[in-house]
Parts: sequence; C-alpha cells; structure tokens
Amino acid sequence: PATWFHGTLGSRLCLAALAVVHGTATGSRASSPASIGTMSSNTVKIRDEAGLAAKIARIRAAGPDQLHIISDFDYTMTRFMHNGERAPSTHRVLEVSPLLGEDFQQKTNALFKHYYPIEISDMPHDEKEVKMIEWWTKAHKLMEAYHLNKAHLAEMVSDKDALVMRGGTMQLLE
Repeated sequence: PATWFHGTLGSRLCLAALAVVHGTATGSRASSPASIGTMSSNTVKIRDEAGLAAKIARIRAAGPDQLHIISDFDYTMTRFMHNGERAPSTHRVLEVSPLLGEDFQQKTNALFKHYYPIEISDMPHDEKEVKMIEWWTKAHKLMEAYHLNKAHLAEMVSDKDALVMRGGTMQLLE
C-alpha cells in the first residue's frame, strides 16, 4: 500500500522525500530529517521530527515504486483558469473522477463543499491551517479506503484536458 505523506511543508518536503528514497539527498542516510539537504534550511520548520523520521523510514522501506506524491493543492503545477473557467487541481481531478464510484465522489464533494469556503476565507492562518490539514487528511483516508492506485491515477489524468499544466511544468517533471 502507498504511504500517504503530507504536511505543512508542501512540495519541498515531497521533493526531499523523493531524494531520500533514491538516496540522492545530501545526508540522506542521516538519522535526523533536519540533516537532510533542503530540510536543514532555517525556513523549514519540522513540527514532529520523530514522526517525520518514521515516515521517511517507511518511504525508504517501501521504495520508489510505492511512493505517490500529489503536491498541486494550490495550483503550483496546474493553471487556475483555462478557457475562461476554473481548472481542476490535481486533487480535484481525483475527487471528481467516476473511477472510484459515485459514493467516493459524493464523499469527496461533501469535503470540498465544507472545506473550500474555509480555504478561500479570511480566517486567520493558524486556524485555517488546522482545517486544511483536516481536509487533506480526510481526503487521503478516503483515497486509501477506496484503494486508489497507480492505474487509477494514470486513467484519471489520461484525458488531455484533465489537467492544464503551467508552462514549463512538463520540462521540470522530465
């Protein structure tokens, strides 16, 4: 099964996780997450270093074939607007896909209707962060419960219009 790896550090941490799995991060054999390349920056805060170390160990043990990263929560890689309409983020593509069934869609849509207004609200950052972590934790638990896998992901994004990437994203990923 996939290890769901998320946190307030976003894609920097995911990229660091990839480097750790492949053994290419500076100090990737170190015992402390804070000693791993980009995570040693003074701009990176690790709330639970022991918990992060345990996650990194599970990711390493599972290997790169079991690592799945979805890091486009805030349109970092995809475009926000396309042809005058709001484009789906990578998470939204998964949530609206019929592949995992109507029940999955209804549950993820209920999460979206509840949490999206909070995401775009003027709520103080500390309060909003807690709600956003709740949202993606619940969404990831649903993905696990409905057995989302690589084949599903490939099919969900196979439509050329499923994701509209920002310029340069494909070159970055290659």
